[in-house]
Amino acid sequence: MIKSTKKITINGAGLIGPYLSILLRKRGFEVEIIEKRSDIRKNKADAGRSINLVLTSRGINALKEINRWEKARKITMPVSGRMMHSISGELTYQPYGGEDDVNYSISRTELNKFLINEAEKIGVKFLFSTNVKKINVEINQLTLQDSASEYKHDFDVLIGADGAGSIVRKKILELTNKKDRVDWLGVSYKELFMPTKVDGTEQIDKTALHIWPRGNHMMMALPNLDSSFTMTLYLPERDSEVNFNKLSTPNQVENYFKTYHPDSISLMPKYLEDFSQNKTSKLGTIRCSKWNYEGKIAIIGDAAH
Repeated sequence: MIKSTKKITINGAGLIGPYLSILLRKRGFEVEIIEKRSDIRKNKADAGRSINLVLTSRGINALKEINRWEKARKITMPVSGRMMHSISGELTYQPYGGEDDVNYSISRTELNKFLINEAEKIGVKFLFSTNVKKINVEINQLTLQDSASEYKHDFDVLIGADGAGSIVRKKILELTNKKDRVDWLGVSYKELFMPTKVDGTEQIDKTALHIWPRGNHMMMALPNLDSSFTMTLYLPERDSEVNFNKLSTPNQVENYFKTYHPDSISLMPKYLEDFSQNKTSKLGTIRCSKWNYEGKIAIIGDAAH
């Protein structure tokens, strides 16, 4: 069906939706993207939700496929190896390889904004603050809800790039009498923040991915364009000597950092505040055996796996 389709509707304007829309526009399709959130380019990212990504060859090749790598590269920070932090504060540097072997740290939010901008420039239409309430595949019609009203919206082909809670995936499973499964890893993460020094320079080496490995828990740091660092703490959720459930008070959090990450405390003056205010997010894998239905609707990205 997609060969005779002129317009494709994508649900979800995260990283995958805008990226896919650029590929589809290159092939001559009209593309619209529905997004339940407001336009992230006009709003400050939610605290603790701007997790950094590391672009390796796979991500770089994907951006090259849409001829956007050199442009996106300008908002990345190159990292040439790992810096391991022991409990005693000793540093061990592990280079990725030769001088040209680097990965690139990039803000997920900034990459998302970049892809939305690039898609919009080539004619992709965005419907922000719009939620898909129902999907009727018999008449190819969506029921949408925006801030003003609920209304009907026709589609030719619908692709769900709407994440782990995908409404498009749920519809495919309903139509095919299949089931999905979420395999939770038993590990969650929380974002923290390391600012620059007063003079605006970095506190730790900004050419490295920093890791504080502690067995079944760890912390990592990736550099930002302004020489600050986005920190991510990974802990088991339960059934472990150290887990998020046991860090419910400021004293418990402080004791944890003094015990396992003492060298990081002076680098993160607001770590207790960040820990309290930033969301704890779970890690898991979606498993779904059916990714499409009769050429009318399909899923991609986190919605599919």
